[in-house]
Amino acid sequence: MFEAEMAALQEMVDAGAIRVPRPICTGTSEGSSWLVLDYIEFGSGAVNSQALAGEQLAQMHRKAADAFGWNRDNTIGSTPQLNYWNHSWIEFWRDQRLAYQLQLAGGQGHLRGQGEKLLESFHLLIDHAPQPSLLHGDLWGGNIGYDESGNPVIFDPALYY
Repeated sequence: MFEAEMAALQEMVDAGAIRVPRPICTGTSEGSSWLVLDYIEFGSGAVNSQALAGEQLAQMHRKAADAFGWNRDNTIGSTPQLNYWNHSWIEFWRDQRLAYQLQLAGGQGHLRGQGEKLLESFHLLIDHAPQPSLLHGDLWGGNIGYDESGNPVIFDPALYY
């Protein structure tokens, strides 16, 4: 999990669009795993920090790929996230996001058999053909902060294109 997070952070660092903690190394010791990142002193956002975050995220999204997915699976929280390359956004989202979550829910006794109709008609519900672009994958208020100068910093990605 930490090796995938380290690779994702490096992918975002390489995009050069928004500040990300630079990954240093991962490892295990005495049954525990760890990820070492560069230290960032956090502060509070400035008046324009959220607008700057939006602009920088838009710049990061300009980093494109030839297909949807990524070169490795990762996690969103502790849940595995599949990232097999696919040239169709609809197929990628249907099969690797929605179908997988429905499978996990079914394994817990929820929604058994109720997701098939949704999966079968998904292509009718989604009329969107984006270009594959670099996404953080789990961006919410808990995964963005501001350094002591008010610049946005994103972390804890579930990256994919």
